[in-house]
Amino acid sequence: MNEESIPVPENPASALCYSQWQRVYQQEIAKGEHWVNAAKRAGLAYRKAMPSLSGEENIRDFVTCVAHGMLIGAIEGKDASKLLYAAQVASGLRVKAAPSQAAPPTHPLWKSPGILRSLSCKMHVFNQLSFLSVN
Repeated sequence: MNEESIPVPENPASALCYSQWQRVYQQEIAKGEHWVNAAKRAGLAYRKAMPSLSGEENIRDFVTCVAHGMLIGAIEGKDASKLLYAAQVASGLRVKAAPSQAAPPTHPLWKSPGILRSLSCKMHVFNQLSFLSVN
């Protein structure tokens, strides 16, 4: 593998993953390992250096690392598919979690006691009607 043909990524997370890949690859080659085995061990180091799937920025960095890992051969296609799916699931969970953390409506009408009494009254009538329609 020609290290000079692979540019260092601009993304800090990808750069960290790539530096781990290079470090392990060079160590394994220096020990006399075959380049295939060195690349496998370096690929494992690359994946271990990837960011966790917590937080929006980490998820983006994770996807960037997967893409870069595929380009340099650190991550095989079948593994990349699984990793990208995991990132997609993590991203989807963040989207679903976000609305529950949203602040309650602050429209001036919601602050009015009359509106709240009216809504409460309507809910009570609705609950009564719902109860009647079940029987």
